[in-house]
Amino acid sequence: MRVPYAGVLVLLLAASASAKDASAPAEAKARTEAANEIASFVTACAQGGAKSEGQRALDEARSLDASGPGVKAATTALDALTEDASGAGDVAATARKSAGPKVAKAYDKLSSLDHDAKDAARFDGYLFSAIRWEPTKGRLGRAQKAVDEAARANRTEDAGRNLVQLKRADAEGAAAGRYDKLELDLATKDFCLLASPVNELVAWVSLPRDWAKGKSYPILVGVDGAGSNFLGYGRGSKGARASRSVILVCPCTLANTNELKPETYPWYHPSLLVEWNGKRIEFDGKGVDGVLDVVRKRFGGEEKIFVTGFSGGGNYTYYKLMSDPAHVRGACPACANYGGMGLEGATPVGADGGPVVQLMTGQKDQFRDAVNGAPGIEAQTDAAQKALADLQFRHVTRVMVPGAGHDALHGKVWEFVDRVLGGK
Repeated sequence: MRVPYAGVLVLLLAASASAKDASAPAEAKARTEAANEIASFVTACAQGGAKSEGQRALDEARSLDASGPGVKAATTALDALTEDASGAGDVAATARKSAGPKVAKAYDKLSSLDHDAKDAARFDGYLFSAIRWEPTKGRLGRAQKAVDEAARANRTEDAGRNLVQLKRADAEGAAAGRYDKLELDLATKDFCLLASPVNELVAWVSLPRDWAKGKSYPILVGVDGAGSNFLGYGRGSKGARASRSVILVCPCTLANTNELKPETYPWYHPSLLVEWNGKRIEFDGKGVDGVLDVVRKRFGGEEKIFVTGFSGGGNYTYYKLMSDPAHVRGACPACANYGGMGLEGATPVGADGGPVVQLMTGQKDQFRDAVNGAPGIEAQTDAAQKALADLQFRHVTRVMVPGAGHDALHGKVWEFVDRVLGGK
């Protein structure tokens, strides 16, 4: 089930994750006050049988101050319910109308406290929480200022997260193009963070230096491995891209890593990670397609994409290549994992033999022979090569890069893109 207002709850995580750092008396006191206001909403939900909405709000209150008497009393009231009663949605809406302004004011107080620049993400989170409870023009204006300030200070991650929250909070303004220039400036200077319209997935997007409205550009989708340092991976690829006229998209996927840790995914609410843990490739597949649709409409991205993935990023790369070859112009997995994730229904490609594929491994890859006791990168690439042959892909080459370790091989990936583009 999709969590309502999950987009704005992302920044609540920043506040929650830093709860232990909230040592300043003023902030600690204000957090307790906000928790108590939310607890009053939870109690109203419990009294009206709105279990689900009450539980989401209770989680929020606990992230601010789990030990307050108001929170404890609300917990007791909510625990007495086993499920939502009939009309629970109406009960929650009525309670929110009354509680919203009070909770928002409590968050306003938090967001206005003096704080160090290093704590900006946490205090921006308070502001966006206020917007979620009561979205006013003044708060939206302050939120846009927070994005502008983060962008000017080259705090790309903060600017990206804040802009996603702002667009979700002000859907009408976003649809009218209110934030398009800011988004374009971020994507041209470094990276902007784009949200998928079909689920909660977000992706870092960088435009080429010569980007101009009205022109079309190839797209390279690049996916990081288990480290999930998606922006860092993107910057490595962006540096290797140099002056090439190609849009770079680096999605924050789930199928690339082992354990889904909230601290590794600050863009997503923890409940989302639990919900999608057993269907990661489904989340990634639909979400990346949604982002690509936005990139095509907003920035002139071409219909067919290039795709690469490093290590665990190979899971999405092979999935996209084998399940949707009609929308792939070229694929270049780099020291990539392959396990057939999501490919049970893959069908053979057409008479053209499918897109161009180059499988790359590193001669000195420390995971070449084994990965945590399982078959290593070479054996996994053998399996991928066989799967491609079974699906009748005919334009497949394999390269072992001399001297390379377990690496994203950004330079080699871009050379592959050059060759395919040059062979139009």
